[in-house]
Formats: sequence, C-alpha cells, structure tokens
Amino acid sequence: MVLVQQTMSNPTETHRIQFEAQASTIPTTLSTPRPTPTTPAASIPQLTSKPPATRRPVPAPSVDKNGNIHVFDPEGKKNCALLAMGHLVTEYVNTSYCYTLEERQDMLRNMVYTLVDLFESHDIEYWIDSGTLLGSYRDKGLIWFDLDADIGLAHESFDKLRKTKITVPPRYNLTVNDSPYYDKGPYPYLPGRFIDMKTGFYIDIFEFFPSTGPVKTVQKVKYNATTVNATLFEKGNVTVRIESDKEGSVWVEITTIIRQEAELLGPVQSGCWWACVKCPEHWHFVVPRDWIFPLKRCQFDAKQVWCPSNTVEYLTMLYGDTFMTPQ
Repeated sequence: MVLVQQTMSNPTETHRIQFEAQASTIPTTLSTPRPTPTTPAASIPQLTSKPPATRRPVPAPSVDKNGNIHVFDPEGKKNCALLAMGHLVTEYVNTSYCYTLEERQDMLRNMVYTLVDLFESHDIEYWIDSGTLLGSYRDKGLIWFDLDADIGLAHESFDKLRKTKITVPPRYNLTVNDSPYYDKGPYPYLPGRFIDMKTGFYIDIFEFFPSTGPVKTVQKVKYNATTVNATLFEKGNVTVRIESDKEGSVWVEITTIIRQEAELLGPVQSGCWWACVKCPEHWHFVVPRDWIFPLKRCQFDAKQVWCPSNTVEYLTMLYGDTFMTPQ
C-alpha cells in the first residue's frame, strides 16, 4: 500500500514507468519486410533511356568515267552540283562541300565582281572574254552552266598588273607569272589566274600580245531589188546574194571582202582556244586591235564591266555565225 500510494502521489514518475514498460515490447527494427512480388520479374516494365536517333549514312563521293565527282549533302536537303574537275584547281577542291547549281553561279559571279573591282580600283584595263563575254552579250550575265570565267588584258596592262601589288580578299588567290608580288600562274600560255581557295573555282586571265598581219575586212550593202537594178554574180572577193521577205520584196546583198594589213591582238597559241570556229590558225585566236579598243561598258548581271568594242565580230570569230543560239 505504501508503494502504491507513493507512485500515485507522483504523476511524472507514473508516466515514466508506463513508457518504459511499453518500450520494452516494441521491436528494435522499425522497417517492415518487403512483400514478395506476385508478378514475375520479367513482366515488370523497366525504365530505360530512349536510344538516340540514327542518321542515315551519307554516301561517299563517287567519280564518273570523266573524273568528275558526285557529292552528297550530309543533311539530305540539297542537290549538290557536280564537281567538274577539269574546271577546278584540284588542290582547293573539298569533296565534302556540297553546293547547289545556283550557289555555284553566285560564287562565280562574286568572283568576277571582285576581280573587276580590284582591276578598276588600280586602273588596270581589262575586258571580259570568251564564254563570259558570250553570256554578257546573249544573256546579260553568267551562262547558267558555266564552270569558270575569262578575262583579257593587253600586254601593257598585264605588265602593269605584274608590277602592282594588289591586296586580295583572303578567300582568293591571284597568280601572275613573272611578278614579285604573286604566286606563279598556271602555265606559260596562261599567265594569270584568280582562284577561289574554298571551292577551286577560277577565272583565267589571258595576256594579249600585239602583232601585225593580214585580215579580212567584210563590207555588206543591201538593196531592195524591186527598186534598184542589180547584177547578181560571185567573183573573187565579191559575193552577191538574193533574198525575199514575207511582204514580197526582193533584197540583194553585196558582200565585199578585202585583205589588208592591220594591228592585231591575241594570246599565245594554245589549246585554251581549241573551240575557236574561225581562227586563222588552229588554236590561235587573234583579232584586229580595233575589235577590242576602245573598250565599251556592258552588262554582266548586276554589274557594268568592260567589253570589246566590236563584240559581235569578236564572238563570231570565236563561236561562229550562230553564237546567239545556245548549244
């Protein structure tokens, strides 16, 4: 009785005794065992990361029987232009660089713009030549399938180029034979070249040397045969031709050809001129000086450039009477 009364008389002590009695019955480990799964392990979905998307392999560049290279776009978004290796400086060709036909045209145009600006800013007289001249006259710009460009300089202008140090944009390289300022040009017969070092595109720069020699001077006179009496004949250097038109008129054309000595200009005889239709000698393009000078302004896409004064005769010598018809 005394013990019970003492305990009851101290509530705090009573609570302590009750807590210790309850604590002795609690397990020392509080975690409960993991339940045994009822679903087979193989059927439990596993959380895994998504595999990376695989990109289709890019075909390797292929070479055709002519040595041209077909390039493929790694992104599969472009139709890559053919790399025509015969019209590229091979050391600068990157077979992994895909550009479209339109992009090629833009790069060639910009090359022409850049080079003529450099020449004009240094008072170096030039004219666009060959296919570049044909494109200017016939299409007012670059021919869509052109692969390079051409520029001509008279000997005195080319000598000035040799002695003039021109700062060229870092993308390009100007090569000139016999100059202390530039790398050597590609060949003795082709003493200058302007190269795009990103693509291998180039502009050929020809040196035209003076000479004298016989040339044919052609004069044509046309008469309306319904009002003028004319004798039709062909003898020696005179040709008479008769034509009729839709209105019923009859025309007589008299052509007189005279050979005379003249001042000439032309580059070194070479295979660069293999396609010349009316050249006096095989691979030798030479024209009267007054077919070139004085130079005249002409249109080349968005830019005014310099062209020969008698562009029609110049192009007829190179490409024949049908030069206005695309081949």
